[in-house]
Amino acid sequence: ALETSEADLKAKLMDMERTLADQKKTAETNLKQAQTQAELAIERAVMAKERELHKQIRQADKENAKLEAQIEQLQAQIAQLIGSAENRISNTFTNQ
Repeated sequence: ALETSEADLKAKLMDMERTLADQKKTAETNLKQAQTQAELAIERAVMAKERELHKQIRQADKENAKLEAQIEQLQAQIAQLIGSAENRISNTFTNQ
């Protein structure tokens, strides 16, 4: 009876060791899957942020182009005003 229970205990121990090894493999597989999912989530988040930043850059470029056009218009108006003022001054001295 003692020999039988020792054999039973050894069999149970081996079974438990197999179960533990299986559980360890399962845990490792789950960990790898979780890591892969986390990496994919990070990659998606980075791509979304990049899209957002590119959109902001395009908007800033459009605004910059508008401002450059306004500056050019203002510079042209200033040049006209200066030219007009110079003509008036010149005419004033010429007429005297």
